[in-house]
Amino acid sequence: METLFKILSIPFLLLPFNLLGQTLGLFGNEWVNIDRSYYKFYTAEKGIYQITYSDLKDAGIPIDSINPKSLQLFHNGLEIPIHVEGEKDNSFDTADFILFYGNYNDGSLDKPLYQDTAQQTNPYQSLYTDSTA
Repeated sequence: METLFKILSIPFLLLPFNLLGQTLGLFGNEWVNIDRSYYKFYTAEKGIYQITYSDLKDAGIPIDSINPKSLQLFHNGLEIPIHVEGEKDNSFDTADFILFYGNYNDGSLDKPLYQDTAQQTNPYQSLYTDSTA
């Protein structure tokens, strides 16, 4: 399994705290809590991705102070399932890691750019980037 991690780019977000659900869904970003820290992960193809302790530490994330049971991953406001290996002891140790299914960016976010969505040239490829979905 290839480890792919960058603290750049868009939508995959790791939230190191429990997120309280909100009932209003007016803009699609109501799940964001400005009092919490969010980290972005870059993916460019479909597959299982692994993020290790050293990946997080090298990116400057204070992983030693985070309970791994509280980690969450979001894409476009929806929670993505993750597996956190080693979370049972409530600490993220050097042998621990996060697994998740990542995808490339398709053209779904480009639809609002077209008055007639049938005019979209390629719904399977983004006009902006193919990285991160």
